[in-house]
Amino acid sequence: MFWILVVAGVSCAVCSAMTLGVMGLGLIAGDDVSSSRPRSGGLPTGNTPDLYPGGVGWLPSGRGVPIPEARVVDGRPEGLWWHWQTTSASKMNAGLILFLADGTRATNPRLGGGLAFDLEGQRAQRGSTGVGTFEVNDGKLVQHGDGYTSTDDFETGSDRDGDFFKTGAARHMPLAPPTEDGLIGTWGTPGGKFVFNADGTYESGLVDVGRDYTLAAGSRGRWLLDGYLIQFQPNGGPSWISIIGATGDRFIVIGSSIYDRK
Repeated sequence: MFWILVVAGVSCAVCSAMTLGVMGLGLIAGDDVSSSRPRSGGLPTGNTPDLYPGGVGWLPSGRGVPIPEARVVDGRPEGLWWHWQTTSASKMNAGLILFLADGTRATNPRLGGGLAFDLEGQRAQRGSTGVGTFEVNDGKLVQHGDGYTSTDDFETGSDRDGDFFKTGAARHMPLAPPTEDGLIGTWGTPGGKFVFNADGTYESGLVDVGRDYTLAAGSRGRWLLDGYLIQFQPNGGPSWISIIGATGDRFIVIGSSIYDRK
């Protein structure tokens, strides 16, 4: 295994329970993988309306509208963007938001394919859909959705990674589909990392630190890239498909986790 399980001050029963839980998520590696698999190609599609991107069993629908390049056009954002946000557990994650040229916007967009946004599928989601509209007027970004309206100061700029924009204190950075060669290497985040190899294999590590224990679990398997989607096929576990995007060569976002190059 790429990572090992280290436990101190916890009984074997707790060890077994945590190990089984990790195995159930497909995080404990099994046999070695073949190095002959491709790194990119078409991903499977299907009808999984009650599942969400990144969950085991979720499949892109195979339909949707094109995702434009992330840039500022005539003073308005288009494409897929991310910003740092704090979760209820005081961890920093990526908040994703998609803007379309027709004034549609969506948080945590539901992709129908590597380069397609499943607008109708997201509108049909149960509960809060995250779909709404937006406009930019007099230096303000006004967003409407799910029964609310927000108005924030709007400022644009550019740097080595391309266009960016600010709403209040939040800086939104562009996401582009990663290239195969650009993805290869080691990427880290507090508590974990991914290593993408040129032969189409990957290694990952996740760490959970408690008061009396440290739980570290690793996975090895194959990866398959398709635009803004990536499929992980861990050894001995179920495959899963997640949103992925790159900001220059410094950051990648997988699901809602932010990784920087090591």
